Amino acid sequence: MKKEMLRFALVLLTAFAVAGIGSAMAAGEYPTKSITVIVPYSPGGGSDMNLRPLMAVAPAYLKEPLVTKFRPGASGVIGVSATVKAKPDGYTIGVISTTPTLIRPHTVECPYTLKDIQPICQVAAMPTFLFVRKDAPWKNLKEYIEDARKRPNKIKHAVGSIGGTYHVAMERLQMAAGIKLKIVPFQGGGPAVVALLGGHIDSNADAYGLLTGHIKAGTVRALAVMSDERDSRLPEVPTLKELGFDIEAAVFYGIAGPVGIPEPILTKLETAFKQMMEDRSYKAIVKKMELASRYRNRAEFTKYLEEQDKIMLDLLKKMGKVKK
Repeated sequence: MKKEMLRFALVLLTAFAVAGIGSAMAAGEYPTKSITVIVPYSPGGGSDMNLRPLMAVAPAYLKEPLVTKFRPGASGVIGVSATVKAKPDGYTIGVISTTPTLIRPHTVECPYTLKDIQPICQVAAMPTFLFVRKDAPWKNLKEYIEDARKRPNKIKHAVGSIGGTYHVAMERLQMAAGIKLKIVPFQGGGPAVVALLGGHIDSNADAYGLLTGHIKAGTVRALAVMSDERDSRLPEVPTLKELGFDIEAAVFYGIAGPVGIPEPILTKLETAFKQMMEDRSYKAIVKKMELASRYRNRAEFTKYLEEQDKIMLDLLKKMGKVKK
């Protein structure tokens, strides 16, 4: 009996040892081919824009390129769903952001929850601005709100995704200001900006980086920023708090994968992305694009997501947006 137990123990130890060696070897060799990064929105949106500087320097730290795969739709749910369902070998990861990660799982039937997402790191945090065209009739937010009160459902406001971060932010503003906008949905921030520039809609809430060129060209202007303080890139633009509305709305962007990626590979990815964000070429691109880079490591990002998930759920309950 003792001999049999001893043999069984030796078999288990051998199996664990082989598995450990295999995992270490896999991490040592990884990656041996390009890594697919699923972007859950259309080209030109915030997820795409914040990934581009990383793609430019990735081969220097991973020895293989990052290859974009766009999977837009359902406010980012289609793309994030594809990420969490991917084979957990480190060769398919994805961009995650506020809407499909912290909002949609609470508001619609969603094929995943936060527990199905393996965070790797955060790469950006972008405050929300309310933009209009330069020829818009409103000189400031006060005029915009006064007009919306007089003409309910007449001001057409674009949202890159129904139930998304920017949509929720504008729902909060509508509730606080007692106004009703006509919400026009698009598949991502890029198409929404095109519609704003083309005069098909009247306003759009989005991040600065997505409209940098248009802001500098003077084709669009901001009425307010939804942060706790003014943004240094547009210091003349007041915060909603200054204007009497206690509303903050920022979008995070991060890198994540499916649960089950071997620890050594997760560590390698986390380390590589940190190195990318410390790279001088990366910083130069971010500065030129005027993005809001923000790094959190895996542990910090995981904690942040868990905390924000609780805050968002409470907010959505108060708004009556939580699915039945």
